[in-house]
Amino acid sequence: MWQDKEKAPRVPTSQWGYMLHINGHKLQPDKMIRFRLRAKHFSVPGGHTLTFDQTGNAYFWSNPGFGGYVYKGKISKRTVKFRLTHQILRHIPGTRIQSMGYNQVRKRLLLISDGSIASFSANRLKGHGSLTNHNFEWTKFKPIREFEGVAYDGSSHGNLLVNHCPEVLQADKAF
Repeated sequence: MWQDKEKAPRVPTSQWGYMLHINGHKLQPDKMIRFRLRAKHFSVPGGHTLTFDQTGNAYFWSNPGFGGYVYKGKISKRTVKFRLTHQILRHIPGTRIQSMGYNQVRKRLLLISDGSIASFSANRLKGHGSLTNHNFEWTKFKPIREFEGVAYDGSSHGNLLVNHCPEVLQADKAF
């Protein structure tokens, strides 16, 4: 789990990130890794939208103001390493980044924002324009409630967590 350390929404307290391991029995953090994401002189405060594929790759996305950036990396017991995929998404769903998910059956990453979801094949995430408009599936809903996250079961049925009258919505068919 990525721990948020912010003064206000989208205003980080520092350039340090904190990754927590949650004990499955106690549902409390039992390990923490403090790390910094940077390339040369450029620092990224963090993702907060962490998801994993079936091979252990970790992903997060951010919007620094001029498009969506997708990061891919690995998290071990002591280290956190991410790299920018160099695939700048000029059109992102919604206005606020809410979450990211992974459908293990279809092998697609999902970008969740407000009342919108965009998905694309994780295999196409090679960077430098390898994703095209044809690789995306877009779903837009009426923005009555905020989407907070999505998770899939082993048969590709989605579970969507929504805010404002919080509940989990379960898909009646696989997709």
